[in-house]
Amino acid sequence: SGIDNAGFSIQEADLTELFEALDVDGTGKIHYTEWLSATVTPTLLASEKTIQQVYDFFDIEQNGVISHDELLHVLGDSNTARAVMEAADLDGSGALDKEEFTAMMQSMAQKCNPSGDEGSRSHFLLSKKLTGSIGTFFRTRSQGS
Repeated sequence: SGIDNAGFSIQEADLTELFEALDVDGTGKIHYTEWLSATVTPTLLASEKTIQQVYDFFDIEQNGVISHDELLHVLGDSNTARAVMEAADLDGSGALDKEEFTAMMQSMAQKCNPSGDEGSRSHFLLSKKLTGSIGTFFRTRSQGS
């Protein structure tokens, strides 16, 4: 295989687990946005510029808050949108303001660190879905340039 030719040794089970982690949408293929989301660094994820750009991307109505419907539109999954809202809506308003979104992004950046310590499994899966959307944001932005 290509991995063997590159001089790497990896167990089949580990390769399968890695592939499944990258294949966020479960299509059996790793799409550009999935690859991009896997390479988003914690430093980039937590930068003020990135947080503002991603916040604006999620805030479809451009009204200064991110609603459940906006999360659903961007994430494409009601369970994930609900989980994000439950985890990040600290004041219980039913929408994410900039401070709540910033806290969530910074928390994701801290928990998705290069050491591989991604925190809880549910947080990791939620982070994968969000970073997939962030990857879509960066791809859309680069195509518009």
